[in-house]
Amino acid sequence: MPISIRSDRKALLARIAYLEEAVDNYGAHLRALNSAVETLSNEIAVLKGADVGSNTAAALYAKRGRATKTIYQSNFDNEKFEALTPVKFVSSGKSVDKILKDVNYNVFHQMNCGDLDMKPDGVYAEKLSDYQHLLESITSEPNVAFATALELTKLQPSDKQVICHIRHDVDADIAVCIPMAEIEAKLGVRSTYYLLHTAAYYGEWKENRDHCVFERNESMAVIYKKLQDLGHEVALHTDPLMIYQDLNCNGADALLKEIDWLRSIGLRISGTAPHNAPGVYGACNSAIFVDRDVDWDISAGPAGVINGEKWSPLAMLNESELGLEYEANEIFSDHLAIDTDFISMTSRNKWYRNYRPLEMKGHKAEEEADTNSLESNSKYNRVYKSDEDFWIQSSKVPEAVREAGPKVAVLSIHPEYYGWRTSASCTPSLAEIQSDV
Repeated sequence: MPISIRSDRKALLARIAYLEEAVDNYGAHLRALNSAVETLSNEIAVLKGADVGSNTAAALYAKRGRATKTIYQSNFDNEKFEALTPVKFVSSGKSVDKILKDVNYNVFHQMNCGDLDMKPDGVYAEKLSDYQHLLESITSEPNVAFATALELTKLQPSDKQVICHIRHDVDADIAVCIPMAEIEAKLGVRSTYYLLHTAAYYGEWKENRDHCVFERNESMAVIYKKLQDLGHEVALHTDPLMIYQDLNCNGADALLKEIDWLRSIGLRISGTAPHNAPGVYGACNSAIFVDRDVDWDISAGPAGVINGEKWSPLAMLNESELGLEYEANEIFSDHLAIDTDFISMTSRNKWYRNYRPLEMKGHKAEEEADTNSLESNSKYNRVYKSDEDFWIQSSKVPEAVREAGPKVAVLSIHPEYYGWRTSASCTPSLAEIQSDV
């Protein structure tokens, strides 16, 4: 089957650095994700061993398969599909107060009580006031406009304008989202919040003898709708491959049910963003949709993936039939015909920057691309004067957003990174921070 490879040397080195940082952060912050760390480490080993100047897709494909024990299936595996465990979907009956109490406790310990040898002050999260100051600095620039992900698919910056899109993958800290959204709304900023349907705040999967039960936290509808009422877009952070591989249940069907439920409570679900790096499952979660790439270097085509001992089908759902208008990662790819600047918060006061001029896009034809094309691009070199420029501090983010327009600047922010709390029993708020100072 056809496999597309990104062959730019500097981009590949940046990818390696990004994945190494991801491994470090996962290990420090979320020790429960040990299996994900191992898989990401394997992917790094493959990338370091790849001949980046080679156009031989089969060679990299074979290396990836041996290193990660990942097999891509050309045909649909009906036997495995028939063996999936049935699922019952019910309401958990939990109150919002109970759910937010658990969120506050868990996030406090994940983000504020880290390994003191790695973080001297033991704090991984910044304060809400830091987020407010960041936005105030960006909004003070007249040439910067804000847009949700859905709006971004229909907009095109003009002249030297920068369109800034803030993407929130809500993996854990739903409690900080409302005060964040209120800060944004007061400053005239519209962002997109991606709800993770496998997160603890969203519900709980329970395994019984002959079936699984998903207990959805339906009381949280009031929180989700509040985000939309504040003028923001609410979309879905997809994780169907986890449901297939870890629970042996139908992840595509589970995804359909959550889209239906979210729309039934009044949310306008128009797009999705995949959860986790592709190395965790051997494929990107967005590959559950027809014609979506399996991984950053493997194009659409496989009907399934076996990741170690775990299996999941791919290309099970059609986005247009579901009324889905975009997939978030495509904003950074060929599909948006404009320079894109992806700036992702990876830890406290640390951001990874991936700038992609329009001339450097077109990965579908990358077998014929010049391997030194990034190095010779003047826009690219204006942003990256050295390898250290891939990483910037929070104080440099507004400058990075404003730089080198016209373009789209995407700020990827997991809310927990601004979820500083005084204790495990409180919800972050500006009032709390001001009274604590």
